[in-house]
Amino acid sequence: MRVSLACEYKANQARSSISKFFEESALANVLKVSETAKYVFGYEVLDLLEKKRKNKPKVKGDRYHTKEFGQALRYGQYAVVAVCVNRGRAKDKTPAQALTAALSKWKRFEAWASKLASNGGYKTDDGSFDYVNYEVVLVFWTRKGAFLR
Repeated sequence: MRVSLACEYKANQARSSISKFFEESALANVLKVSETAKYVFGYEVLDLLEKKRKNKPKVKGDRYHTKEFGQALRYGQYAVVAVCVNRGRAKDKTPAQALTAALSKWKRFEAWASKLASNGGYKTDDGSFDYVNYEVVLVFWTRKGAFLR
């Protein structure tokens, strides 16, 4: 369910409670048999992300590998899935290739997105970026094509 939502650029909904999507009326609107290949690709990306997160970090104590990948493995996993599914598949990349391409650009992308005036509402009182809620912003910009070019 979460992967299908991410495939549709609804990463913020994928991170929240998904019980409402298991009602009969909602289920048919979220899961589409014609999109099965996207869901499989997305699940493979999500699985690779989880494995990457579980790897020993290069920097001691960097549990979510933020020094290397920004917040992609902590708060941005469904945004990463959205990028990989919708940009990587279009370029005939494997899930692993799409993930590598996305993660190689992720920190730069976060820095760029956090500086946009339109994202000012995601700044905390001390001026830092609100990474808990930032996934909405990143999905918006990935959908506009600012990724995997």
